[in-house]
Amino acid sequence: MRYFLNISIALLLFTGSVQQTFAKDTARRKTYDWTLIYHMSYDNDLDKVRTFILGELKKGVAASTDSIAVTVLVDSLTTDKLTQIAITQDGLPHETQLDHDNSASEEALEKYLVWAQKKYPARKYAIIFLNHGGALDDMSFDQNPGPFISKKWLSAKKTGPLLREFRKSVQADGSQVELVFLQQCGRGSIENLYNFHETGVAVMASQHNVGAPNTYYAATLGWLNPKASGFDLASKVMDEDKHFTSYVVVYGQALTELPEKIDSLISSLGKLERIEQPKKLEPTFVTNPTFLWESETNYDLLQWLAKVAQSSEVKKSATAEYEEFKKWIEKTLIKESRFELAHLEQNHNLSGISLFVPEWSKVREKYLDYPLYRESSLDDLMKALFPPVEELTDEERNQKVQEIQANLKENPSQTVEQLSKEIQTLINQGFLPSSWLDVRALRPNRTPLLLMRDKLMVFETVSILRLITLQKNYSSTPAGTYLKQWLDQLFDTYVPRFKAANIQEDSDFDRAIVILTNLEEIYRLKKK
Repeated sequence: MRYFLNISIALLLFTGSVQQTFAKDTARRKTYDWTLIYHMSYDNDLDKVRTFILGELKKGVAASTDSIAVTVLVDSLTTDKLTQIAITQDGLPHETQLDHDNSASEEALEKYLVWAQKKYPARKYAIIFLNHGGALDDMSFDQNPGPFISKKWLSAKKTGPLLREFRKSVQADGSQVELVFLQQCGRGSIENLYNFHETGVAVMASQHNVGAPNTYYAATLGWLNPKASGFDLASKVMDEDKHFTSYVVVYGQALTELPEKIDSLISSLGKLERIEQPKKLEPTFVTNPTFLWESETNYDLLQWLAKVAQSSEVKKSATAEYEEFKKWIEKTLIKESRFELAHLEQNHNLSGISLFVPEWSKVREKYLDYPLYRESSLDDLMKALFPPVEELTDEERNQKVQEIQANLKENPSQTVEQLSKEIQTLINQGFLPSSWLDVRALRPNRTPLLLMRDKLMVFETVSILRLITLQKNYSSTPAGTYLKQWLDQLFDTYVPRFKAANIQEDSDFDRAIVILTNLEEIYRLKKK
């Protein structure tokens, strides 16, 4: 069924009111130079910046030409209904509520795009997704999507095709989607970017965390003009924003070449099973992933692949092919990458694009149907580097858990040292990300006493959960019951102590709390 339809002659002639909050259709049928379509799924902790952003968007439109429109699909903590808002210079209250609260629905997104195109047609469009970014396929977190709805994230692999259809629709009207901007943390991996190939002339994202509320809205809208391209718009956002670490803008069409380019590089590596993991070659190399989300880790694309090429048994030819791949990334795929000045020195050698590295085989198996994995041999490389692990019996697992628990009570310092060695082994084997080992990377300003508490918790957690992840039916075992009780105790006992210590709640603190309070969800395995 074709959802993005041209406005019929009957609708063009219709001059009645569609809804009380909207002006007459005839007043809305003008063609704007630009329509910026925002998806603001703030039914979560980001709701606190919702009012500020809407205010800045209104300021920007007021300072712009009369031919710029902004639409916003708003989901907030304060209501149980989505709201569609349009901001134009006519001063009329273009606002209406929908009959549901599910901003994590691809169907709701599709209907919103139809509405924006019909009501505010433009020669050029930009589509911007605000909100959190999560695991590889997770974007736009909706904490409260509605009764009996468990799906709380938009799916990136489903959103990409939807946006491609929308672009075809506007192109049929002689218009263009100039920019798709994923204004969310960690969306700048090649696996995720490939989901959005051909969705716009330009696609913009970040390989790092993105701050909020961001500072570009008013100044950028006031500057926006009919001659500007999607790349110009992206560059202006980078000029005006202060709440980011890095942004990258790539050519939407060039993204279609990714599978072919990746396959050329991987085919030059020789026998994949003989390649060492980058972390074995240089332990300090992976101490600074570009993005962490629970059990998933991203590293800089070119840095990580360079190490892989260097470890190949045919190093000379692999390195030569890597240099060709690097040239294509930097000269053909990327239009511009930018690091905010405060972060420039520590990140100047990064490419701007990351690579999702599934350091556990269980994580990799979640994404076997992912578009870039299906259409390239990237999964073959990851499988060779991070092979499946042998599962323990329930008896072996539970015995180990009990030993750890007893040892931590009797000899905490000695147990921590022992667990540290075990974890380092798991890291070297590729079963754990190296960030688990160094708590200082999470909490750099910890006192020795608090640091010891952190290490006790992290080491105990990793050791227990490492064992539990190997079982098939986690929730039905004694170890699963124990973990639930341990997590409850962890939350009730330690989190208040963290807050009482007046630790600054910056991104590092937030990351530590996420790791320590969401472990049950992180490591839960679906029953097979």
